[in-house]
Order: sequence, then C-alpha cells, then structure tokens
Amino acid sequence: MKLDDLQPNAAIRGVLPDSLVTVVSVQWFGSEALELTYKTATGKVANELLSQAAEANTMENFEPIFNKQLENLFIERIDDNEEIFMRLMNDDRFREVAAKHLMRAAYEQITAKTPSQN
Repeated sequence: MKLDDLQPNAAIRGVLPDSLVTVVSVQWFGSEALELTYKTATGKVANELLSQAAEANTMENFEPIFNKQLENLFIERIDDNEEIFMRLMNDDRFREVAAKHLMRAAYEQITAKTPSQN
C-alpha cells in the first residue's frame, strides 16, 4: 500500500509491530508529510504526529501542537455533539480548562512509555 492510498477505515499493517490498525484520518502537509490518526485492535486511538511531538518536547512546547489537533478533532466531530462544540468554541474558560486537562492526559500517556523529556 502506498501512502496516497491511506483512507479512513482502511486496515493497515506496519504502523505498530505485529498489529493491524484502522485508519481514522489522514491529513497531508504538502506532499512530503502526513498526520495519521488510527485505532488499534483494542480501540485505542493514537496519532503519530502527537506521539512524536510529545516525545520530542516538554509539555509546554507540546501544548500548542496538541491544541491545534484538538481543535481539528472538535471540528471533525461537530455533528456528534453540537452543544459541546458550541460551548468549546464560545466559552474561552471552558475551552481552556478542557484543553489543558486533555493535553496533560495525552502528554502523560504518551511520555509514560518513553524516557522523560522534561
């Protein structure tokens, strides 16, 4: 399979050792780089861009990268829960608290499996 063939719901090998994953989304950055969000067989959703960013940065440097990805996720899922989406977009304090909590949880989960970068 070529990178150009990656589509949501495609089952692929090679992302994780000896494991099949399901593509959730693919976002291209030019023609040379892409962000792959996928779901493991156990249902865990992971993102290669976020994993690499968390492993290479302090939590403070990871935060803007995470916030952009979180915003993209909220926009993709607007139809699933419009009430929460509208509150996140219109209530700055709610968005800040939610984003900080989710960012900290994601960063700690990602970096827990690698040596500390702090």
